[in-house]
Amino acid sequence: MTSSPGSAAAQATSLADDYRRIRQTTRILAEPLSAEDAALQSMPCASPAKWHLAHTSWVFEEHVLRIARGDSHVAFDRAFERLFGPAWPRERRGLVSRPDLETVLDYRDWIDLRVLALLADPAEGARHAEVVARGLHHEQRHQERLLADVKHLLAFHPAAPAYYPRPAAVAEAAVSTPLRMVECEGGLHWLGAGDAGFALEQERPRHRLWLEPYALGERLVTNGEYRAFIDAGGYERAEFWSAAGWRAKVAQGWRAPLYWSIDAPALHFTLNGLQPLDLAAPVVHVSRHEAEAYARFAGARLPSEAEWETATRGMPLQGPFLESGTFSPAPAPTSPSPALQQAYGVAWQWTRSSATPYPGARDQAARGSGARYDATQGVARGGSCITPSGHVRPSLRLFLNPDARWQFTGIRLAKDRPTS
Repeated sequence: MTSSPGSAAAQATSLADDYRRIRQTTRILAEPLSAEDAALQSMPCASPAKWHLAHTSWVFEEHVLRIARGDSHVAFDRAFERLFGPAWPRERRGLVSRPDLETVLDYRDWIDLRVLALLADPAEGARHAEVVARGLHHEQRHQERLLADVKHLLAFHPAAPAYYPRPAAVAEAAVSTPLRMVECEGGLHWLGAGDAGFALEQERPRHRLWLEPYALGERLVTNGEYRAFIDAGGYERAEFWSAAGWRAKVAQGWRAPLYWSIDAPALHFTLNGLQPLDLAAPVVHVSRHEAEAYARFAGARLPSEAEWETATRGMPLQGPFLESGTFSPAPAPTSPSPALQQAYGVAWQWTRSSATPYPGARDQAARGSGARYDATQGVARGGSCITPSGHVRPSLRLFLNPDARWQFTGIRLAKDRPTS
């Protein structure tokens, strides 16, 4: 998403351009899928691609068109509210065989025509601009989830077909250097989003907190480093695991990150199909339980989200985001001295923080802010290679179950620094 200073007319034009671009991106992401692909649901917490396409359109109908037109609004299909709104259970989305994919795509066109007409009216466009912008951020979140869900679906197909059949780009002669730690200052720091600009409710309010001196890994943990953990018996040694992590590992039979084949030659499933495991690239698709176990193995810990945000704030929001089309994290470049890298757009980075409200946010939650807090969930930061670039910001928090592995989640290590 972009924001445009200037006249109301210029802002309306910019918002309409953003609308066309973001909505078209979702359509492009679905193009490699057959109607059969788009209808399937591979796990209870996933959604079929067809549902993503329809739900993101229903949001604009429900929160923009229905509000703007009032009683004069005539729905595309009144059943869509039940099928693609919040009432239908997530785990049963794969049962919605009808409408077919073609009808859902017609629905998207129907919505786009009417929303763009609304934005072309200066008064109506200004009135609904904030809600349209929020709808576009919501759609960008679904773009990332669509790709993650498609990857999970295709990985368990017997033929392991590629979503986008081309060789993954691998950096020439990529060799990871030993991990170095970057010292970070403690003290009183600001955390969270300010009042200006778009942010989710759970990113606010901005507040201050005290940090002791700490250090962060200059880059993310690599496949090669994580493979050493496996080779050292990391999945069999309970001393590295929390009690909850060990129970999850045993119950789910984890032996390696999701999508890995640990047989020689080492392969892993990507959106480009089965590919050789690049040992210099960041490890992804690990749960927070696995990230914590690896950190103990490495004599380190996970950072808090406050440490992560403080250290990375001010770094450019650059990375191989969704728009790059690579859909796989690349190795970190070598640098002569330790400096933080891979903050954004490579892999979501697990923190040790829980998905709880910030100080001062409880009243907002009580007023129905839409934030969903769950202290049993963990927080990841930074976005990944399938996150749209316009949706990433320093304060963005991703809440995930600690055993979740379907997201592009990786590991950045942290250590305490002695105080003197």
